[in-house]
Amino acid sequence: VTAGADNEVAPQTEVGKSLLEGRRELVRASIEKLQRWGITQTQIDEILAKRKANFTFTILSPIAGFVIKKNVVEGQEVQEGFPMFEVADMSTVWIQAQVYEHQIGMIREGLKVQAHVDAFPTESFPGTLEFIQPRLDPSTRTVEVRFALENPQGKLRPGMYASVDVNIAVAELPEFKSHVARHDAKQENCPVTNLKLG
Repeated sequence: VTAGADNEVAPQTEVGKSLLEGRRELVRASIEKLQRWGITQTQIDEILAKRKANFTFTILSPIAGFVIKKNVVEGQEVQEGFPMFEVADMSTVWIQAQVYEHQIGMIREGLKVQAHVDAFPTESFPGTLEFIQPRLDPSTRTVEVRFALENPQGKLRPGMYASVDVNIAVAELPEFKSHVARHDAKQENCPVTNLKLG
């Protein structure tokens, strides 16, 4: 035998080389299995540095956030794929709202909005219209829409009620469009503000 660069004894015989390769393959397979379980590379490196097997692991959530539901108790055995915790990333929140049928033509994805909640009456929270449901609710004659709002300080929380102001250009309002349709298409001034169009 000869000493390797990492102070590992290098076997000289075929049997010794085979045993060493088998050991390395076992370590590689173990590392792969730990990674599939969600064990981080830092944790794996600590195990390899100690050269000793661990029988308990701290499993970290793949996302940062708040635990909103706990489905296990300490010592409970769980099956593969069992959702032990539900974690919510609250850095962005959604507001779900209804838009009346006659207003659908005025909205589109990407519109900027300002949301207001009772908990913080002097603040407004900027956001964007992210999704418009393709189906109209026949009982309420509304379409559900979703607004995405940044929530870096965590002030907005699930279950809150909000009112939302949607920023729509005057030229997109039905009243404006119908007025333009009734008048000369070459109109130079705005019928609402009397300012020059362009």
